[in-house]
Amino acid sequence: TPSPAQFAEGVFAGVLTQVLAIKGDDVGQLVGWFQLYNVEPENGIGFIGAANFGDDGPAFGVAAALFLELVFDGWDLHKLYLEVPEINEPKVASAVGAFLQVEGRLLDRAFVRGRPMDIAIYALLRSTWRDFGARRFLGLDPPDPAPS
Repeated sequence: TPSPAQFAEGVFAGVLTQVLAIKGDDVGQLVGWFQLYNVEPENGIGFIGAANFGDDGPAFGVAAALFLELVFDGWDLHKLYLEVPEINEPKVASAVGAFLQVEGRLLDRAFVRGRPMDIAIYALLRSTWRDFGARRFLGLDPPDPAPS
């Protein structure tokens, strides 16, 4: 187990950008934390990480989609990787097939709560994200014109 100082140092190693998502209500509830890290510009890839702070509703999904838009609009990356401990795989299940692709699985890669755990590797291609239509859903692109 790393010390608090080692943990803090490791959390920010290789981070290119990070975003804290806060609800725009009177309370200003923290929704999530998102990171882009270990970017390889020469290969057009990067890794993303996310932490959900208790909001399993639409606010976290909207915040995650906005973060992905920020990343794809801000950097010339064609592929993002997401490493997910098996305990968190249910959180991304609805995205698998819709826009996340399974790339592989690292067996017993991490220890979580004292037990070995697999890490699933997912990938998101820029083209798949664009085809998914998230920009329209988020109101960032105008809707398709009505057929005449």
